[in-house]
Amino acid sequence: MNELLALLDRIASNGLDNVLAANRADHEHGVMLDQWLDTGTWADSQVFAERHPELFTDPRTRRRLHSHRDDPASMQHIGIVRLAADLDLTRVYECVVDPGQAIDTSYELIAAGKFDNLIDLIVASPRLSQLPYVTPFLYAVITAAGSHDADQQPTADAFDAAELIHAAAAQGTHTQRRAGAIRLRQLARQLHDQHDDRSTTYARLADLLDPDAARTAPPAG
Repeated sequence: MNELLALLDRIASNGLDNVLAANRADHEHGVMLDQWLDTGTWADSQVFAERHPELFTDPRTRRRLHSHRDDPASMQHIGIVRLAADLDLTRVYECVVDPGQAIDTSYELIAAGKFDNLIDLIVASPRLSQLPYVTPFLYAVITAAGSHDADQQPTADAFDAAELIHAAAAQGTHTQRRAGAIRLRQLARQLHDQHDDRSTTYARLADLLDPDAARTAPPAG
């Protein structure tokens, strides 16, 4: 009954023709989205996405995917849609199918301080949540992004990030720890130049990840 009343109200406000046209458009969008989700391979998915770029700009796509966010496939496609807003679609699909490409892209996003895109990448490439060293390292970076509130005051996330970086240190090789610490120090310097107090958190994480380098690294200036 409520749906019928709402429909009648829409018809009274917008006119029958406009309501019918909107309903047809909604149906057509839903069909297109389902066809994308039902493609059998990631290669087919990419071809379909390239042929229907409107899927990525239509706000209904995100709304409908979010309404099924308990479904892993819908969640992964949310990540693809969000990531494609800032990265080339081909690059996005490379990350989906190739964990090595996803890892390389994650480090590029860290260097650019694009923490939201990093979250989108992990959603689009779930294997990034299943890798020794890489997973706790990325989660530490993301968690530390919330280590200061709007007034630049420390939050509990700084402690959580430290726990994650300890896990990364325990799982990583010497080369991984050293490279990760370099990335964190570069990010810390970048944030320091922007007068962002999270720089201290990332500098501390670098020291925790690679204590030997911390003892020999020159002071930040």
